[in-house]
Amino acid sequence: MTTSNTEAARYVIGIDLGTSNIVLAYAKLGSSAKPSAATSAFQVWPIPQWLDKGLWGTALTLPALRYHPGAEVSAAQQQLPWPSSQLQQQLPNALLGHWAQQLGSAMPGRLVQSAKSWLCQQTAETALPWRAEANVATVSPLQATASYLDYLRCAWDHQFADAPMAQQQLQITVPASFDDHARALTQEAAALAGLNQPVLLEEPIAATYDWLLREADSDTLADREQMLVCDIGGGTSDFTLINIKPSAEQKRPQLERVAVGEHLMLGGDNIDLALAVQAQRKLNTSDKAARPDFKQLQQLSQQSRQAKETLLATDPPDEFKINLLGSGSALIGGTQQTRLTAKEVEQLALDGFFPLVDSTAYPQQRKGALVQTGLPYPADAAITRHLAAFLAPHIKQTGITPDTLLLNGSPFHSPQLRQRLIAQLQQWSERPITLLENPAPDLAVARGAAYYGWLRQQKQQLIRSDSARSYFAIVDSQSGKQAFCILPKGSATDHSQTLSTPDFTLTCGEPVQFEIASDHGATRYQLGQRIADSHQLHHLPKLTTELAGSGMVNVRLSTRLTELGQLAVACQAIDEPTQQWPISFNLRAHEQADIAPACQSTPAAAFKLIHQVFGSSKAVLNVSELRNQLEKQLGKRDNWSADTARHLADQLLETAGKRRRSLKHERIWFNLSGYCLRPGSGMPNDNQRISQLWQLYTSGLQYQQENQGWREWWVLWRRVVAGLNDEQQATLLDDIGMVLVPGYARSAGNKPRQQAGIEERIRLIGALERIPVEVKTEVGNLLLDKLQKQDELAASSWALARIGARRLAYATPEFRITADVVSEWLQTLLTLDWKQHPQLCFPAVTMAQPTDSAFAVNDDLRRQVSDKLRRGRRNEGWLRWLSDDADQAGDQQQIWGDSLPSGLRLADAENRK
Repeated sequence: MTTSNTEAARYVIGIDLGTSNIVLAYAKLGSSAKPSAATSAFQVWPIPQWLDKGLWGTALTLPALRYHPGAEVSAAQQQLPWPSSQLQQQLPNALLGHWAQQLGSAMPGRLVQSAKSWLCQQTAETALPWRAEANVATVSPLQATASYLDYLRCAWDHQFADAPMAQQQLQITVPASFDDHARALTQEAAALAGLNQPVLLEEPIAATYDWLLREADSDTLADREQMLVCDIGGGTSDFTLINIKPSAEQKRPQLERVAVGEHLMLGGDNIDLALAVQAQRKLNTSDKAARPDFKQLQQLSQQSRQAKETLLATDPPDEFKINLLGSGSALIGGTQQTRLTAKEVEQLALDGFFPLVDSTAYPQQRKGALVQTGLPYPADAAITRHLAAFLAPHIKQTGITPDTLLLNGSPFHSPQLRQRLIAQLQQWSERPITLLENPAPDLAVARGAAYYGWLRQQKQQLIRSDSARSYFAIVDSQSGKQAFCILPKGSATDHSQTLSTPDFTLTCGEPVQFEIASDHGATRYQLGQRIADSHQLHHLPKLTTELAGSGMVNVRLSTRLTELGQLAVACQAIDEPTQQWPISFNLRAHEQADIAPACQSTPAAAFKLIHQVFGSSKAVLNVSELRNQLEKQLGKRDNWSADTARHLADQLLETAGKRRRSLKHERIWFNLSGYCLRPGSGMPNDNQRISQLWQLYTSGLQYQQENQGWREWWVLWRRVVAGLNDEQQATLLDDIGMVLVPGYARSAGNKPRQQAGIEERIRLIGALERIPVEVKTEVGNLLLDKLQKQDELAASSWALARIGARRLAYATPEFRITADVVSEWLQTLLTLDWKQHPQLCFPAVTMAQPTDSAFAVNDDLRRQVSDKLRRGRRNEGWLRWLSDDADQAGDQQQIWGDSLPSGLRLADAENRK
């Protein structure tokens, strides 16, 4: 919020923008007396909403969902007591409130939910409802989030007409683990709702402020060392460590937030889904192995939540009745019924999500089962294992185990879950654990946020919340990508820091990419510290932009953590200190479209050609002529700019349904779409495009008996693979991994679906850089076995080259296979005949390339590869891959098509050191 608005504010407002529920708390400003819970200065506002059909009222929570109604809800039944806002008029018609939740439990294909979880994904442009029913309008997660805030604003303004929300001091809470990308999206959602620049406050910190408000005179923390705040909401689990130090000046001890956990998409909703799966299995007794049905799960999950809350409460009943409604004419007669018992719920919730584990436990990496929701939930559902992994490095560095526990979030209404977390922490600690009371864990965050805003207006701060992460700029150098710390962990808010060394070269006047990463761990980095291997860092989405000016400029970087909780970076020209280029690394993908140059070179005639083949009207152009005609308009395909290619891809995606007209239509559509979308990332809106394309994966091919169609299908996914997330890549590997099994090609017989495109599937597997290292190692061993037997030699050698590469094409460094494994593979490759099979050179050079020492093979192996290349005269071109200063931009372009250079490089003087 701006200073001018703060000065005019009459109220301070805290909004808990939860995954499942939204809560608003407020207090009146102007009093100099210290508020307390006893005076009820901080109130949770009853939010006006539709509670049921025809029942208008208030509730302390607003479900964070939208129901997009059909004929089952009349216009009169949707009427609100305030006029529609501009945003509401722009978005599809929707119901919000508890009645919407009831309607959505029966018709999940019309229900927008988990928008907050989608917001923090790189697929933040996903259309919601996920798997929407036919003819149901959709919104993006950003639009959904903005609509919730807009609803609150309209409802507040209707009741407080003399104090509009936009003029009040507003705090909106976000998970502590939200990165800058997700925080920026939250700010933008607020702006779309007409709320300018609210302060973002971390949810665990807000919950702690609520405790401080209620326990103002408590001496509970007097002899305590460290507090663990475990905040488990509907969709996320947030861990925060706060150091407690005695203060000579104040009665209260000093509190300093020192660590936050990684973003963990586990919460009460996951328990509900797991219980829904269990209920569904009991209903489908005839087929225990049946794959969970998405619509059934969504219907059952609402009742499973009620079962969880009832059966995990104090003195619970023995069981809870679950009903699964039928559909169509069988809506009543088709209803099925089962029961969840208290023992079942306790076993699943406690042993499945909160098992007692050793302090050295680490999350398991098996693939999770609940993937039909579309969200990348962690493979391991055990929250306590994730908690152990979070605490371990901090305990190792400081020797301190938390001795104070604050539990927040709706799941902790259950005494059994509270007791389990206390028991787990006590198992790891030698000191007795103090549990801080939290009688309203679903309301505390909003109230604490309001209290924080009141203190902020009084210029007070009870918890020091400096940067919980270290931030790094990822830059190009002659020895490959390197990371430089540009904002150390613990940096104070609004304090600008400038890297005195090294100097960087900034590219101006052409489209470039900037990349930043953060570290949540316990390590304390120094400003400017270089990390040659950034595999442990969390990489934010790349920013594509074009900076004013031209050519290369030597710059220094300065950074600042803003009061709004975002990272501000400026590149300052060394020769002209007054010249600066501010760079915001937290821009979302589609926002970059405003920065990227518009497509000036793609004539409308090219778009018309696509619609003449794939348009809604009868085709007027032979599909076989489409590629030739496009090249006549635009020049050779290899010369198309990335901008032109993406604009063509947009037209193709718009006409995706018409690809089924014939086998040729389908083949050409796959071929052109993959070519225009390669490599699947790096351009504005690519997240949205790939999300739209992935929706075709489940429907598959129309002409499944034709080999050529299958080949184009797998080539399409290989071309766009860099835009697929971890879960999507794991799905591809599950579906096609059998091609690596010895003898598969021969055993597949003449079945087209199994036989077609075997080599293209092998190449696709090699391009899956985001699969876990242990799985990649297994894949590489199978590929190496194929090479020795000369099975699918060309495809297998290409795939092994990608699997074992020291310099990955698009994945972050943690996906690299270890040097020991690659060295063994290289030793085997050196025994094979490269003269007879020159394809083997490619995997050899990608594995022997110089890189940071932790992942590089030894010099002796590299020399053996060089010597073997020199002895084979046809292979001399590969030698350049092995030089220390090899620049393989051209090779990357060959593999991926159009790619953008990095915006920052180490300056020449630094490269020579």
